[in-house]
Amino acid sequence: MEDAWKTQISTTGFAPSERPALAILTSKLGGVYLGELRGGQTTHLVCKSIVEAVGSLKYVKALEWGAK
Repeated sequence: MEDAWKTQISTTGFAPSERPALAILTSKLGGVYLGELRGGQTTHLVCKSIVEAVGSLKYVKALEWGAK
């Protein structure tokens, strides 16, 4: 992952049981798993289903805050 040390992810749509694996994978790739969406910190929002995420408050805020 290019510039992974700068990558800080939050997720949406994943079950609580899936999140630890995402955190481990993110860490192995050099990124940081934040858990909750944080304005000014979250660089990427990982959506399990873009169809369900689009229009949600978390998705809208991520876009407003410049997350990818």
